[in-house]
Amino acid sequence: MIKQVDKYSGDHVLDIMSKYAPNRNSYVEKLIRKNLGLDQLTERKTLMEFGAGRGEFINRFDHDPMIETIAVELDPDYVKNLSLRHKTFADFNDAPQVDFIYLIDVLEHLEDDEDFLKKFYGKLKPGGKLFIYVPARMELLSQFDKEIGHYRRYVYRDLRDKIKGAGFKLRRIRYHEIMGYFAQLVNKLVIGKTKLDPLSLKVYDNFLVPASNFLEKFIPVPIGKSLYALAEKS
Repeated sequence: MIKQVDKYSGDHVLDIMSKYAPNRNSYVEKLIRKNLGLDQLTERKTLMEFGAGRGEFINRFDHDPMIETIAVELDPDYVKNLSLRHKTFADFNDAPQVDFIYLIDVLEHLEDDEDFLKKFYGKLKPGGKLFIYVPARMELLSQFDKEIGHYRRYVYRDLRDKIKGAGFKLRRIRYHEIMGYFAQLVNKLVIGKTKLDPLSLKVYDNFLVPASNFLEKFIPVPIGKSLYALAEKS
C-alpha cells in the first residue's frame, strides 16, 4: 500500500540527484523515450508518470506536441507545482486510461507492488505500455534505502514474474548501471556511507555513468545497480 503524505521523506535526495546527477537523469530519459517509442509517434498520445515528484522527468515531455502529459503524485507541494504544467492527480483512482505509464524509482516504495502493477494494467488502454525503472539487487539494500522508504530492491526474476502476474506481456527487462553496482557494493561493505554524498555522486555521474552506458550499448550486462522493464497490455 501507499499512504498519503505531507512531505516526501526523500525530498533531499531529489534535490541532490537533480543538481549532481544530470548524466544519469538524461540517460534515464533516453530509456523512457526509446522503450516507449516517444520519438516515433505519429498521433498524439497520453503519457503518465506515476510518482512524478518534482517533475524531473515529466517536465521533459510537456512541450512535445505529440504527447499529453499526466502526473500522479501524493505530495501536496509537488502537486501544486506539477499542476502548472501537467494534468495532475493526487489520487491514482481518479486518473484516466492512458497510452503509456512510467515509474522511475517508485515501485520499491509501494508495499503491495503486485496490486499496483494490476492497477497500472487497468489504467492502460489496449496495447498500452508500461516502463518501470527500479533499484536492483537485494544485497545492495542498505540503511539509506530504508530511510527513504524502500521496501525492497529487485532482481530480474522477481520483477519479471510480478509483471507477468499482473497480466502484462513482458517485452524487455535488463539490468542497468553495472559500474554503479560495484560502487554501491564497495560503499556498503567497505566505506559505509549511509547518506547521499553530493561530491561522490558528482564523480560517479561524470565518470562511471557514461562508462556504464557506453558498455551497455553493446552488451546486456548480467548485473547492475538498477533494473528496467518494458511491458505491454495485450
